[in-house]
Amino acid sequence: MSWDFLWQRQHHVASELAKKGHSVVYFDDPVYVSSSIFLKRIIAGNKLFEVKKITDNISVVVLYLPEFRGRLSGYKNSFLRSNFKACMKKLSFVPDVSIFYSLDFVALIKTLETMRSKIAYDCVDDALSFVSSEIKRHLRPESAYSQYLNAEVLLIKSSSVCFATANLLYEKILKHNPKCVYLPNAMDFDHFNSAAKGIVTLDELSTLRHPVIGFIGALYNWIDVDLICRIAEVHPEYSVLLVGPVAAESNQLEKYSNIVTVGAKPYGILPSYLSNIDVCIIPFKLNDITLASNPIKMYEYLAAGKPVVSTALPEVVKVASDLVYVGKDEVDFIKKIEMATLELEHNNGSSVTARMNFARKNSWESRVEVMEKFLNELVTNK
Repeated sequence: MSWDFLWQRQHHVASELAKKGHSVVYFDDPVYVSSSIFLKRIIAGNKLFEVKKITDNISVVVLYLPEFRGRLSGYKNSFLRSNFKACMKKLSFVPDVSIFYSLDFVALIKTLETMRSKIAYDCVDDALSFVSSEIKRHLRPESAYSQYLNAEVLLIKSSSVCFATANLLYEKILKHNPKCVYLPNAMDFDHFNSAAKGIVTLDELSTLRHPVIGFIGALYNWIDVDLICRIAEVHPEYSVLLVGPVAAESNQLEKYSNIVTVGAKPYGILPSYLSNIDVCIIPFKLNDITLASNPIKMYEYLAAGKPVVSTALPEVVKVASDLVYVGKDEVDFIKKIEMATLELEHNNGSSVTARMNFARKNSWESRVEVMEKFLNELVTNK
């Protein structure tokens, strides 16, 4: 995941580890370029990677790899390993522990083991479900599933410790590695709690009518866009605010004048948009991808004390069913939004406090403290 794109768990983990004094080299997803461009980068001075200093303790690396296809595709891993080693040499960096988030880097396991780096896998999603979804949408070849399956099993077995954000992921990992820790997602409490201090006036939201029903996140294929449209249709008096990138197949949103999309916004100003939302929603479809999802946005919404309505995601039900309105189906989801708007009218301060107290206990700092304990044990036992 790119450092400059939507901030996810890996960004927060890297940042918290850096705050604790650890040196962190964060690898963006590899950039695949045509063989001709790849050759030009070599001729231009072997510019096969770029390094950007973020803080004293964080460097972000982008590796460039040839976009080989067919019989040549196997050479990608060779270039990945050589580029990686060249980058580590330039940085004079030998990692004590390498935390994997992407299966795209599994080919580096042997290289890292040679460097005496311990391997850890922080499993945040069911990667195989994403691949399966893309195969169904004809975005990947059929062989991709088995390739990713083999890669993930290798990563799990090679890891000295694994972390899982959802119970479904935890159970899957345990089949291959008993050293697994259930470690749900979290949020930056102070950052999102600032949204509870009052509405921040934003010009692009000046025409919104309240109540505002809002979603902050990417509107990709696991989001129930039909449900969002149904909310706008049943309640034309609501404003439905969507903050985040919108997939091209979500163009039906344009049919509703009370649906407002503002695109992706930098992480630093998300609380300003959250402050304008009265009821937050998590309109995820229930499928193989989302059944293993522990949505970060739930914690961020609760940090602001906002009422939250979610579809019946297993992790939401397990972690916060007493704090989040859970819609069992489309009709019930809309009913729960109606209940949440009524709560606003009664100004239920105790509910707001309960949400904030829950969020305060689920910070990235506390999560990384747990993770750091296990990582320190790996280094001590090297």
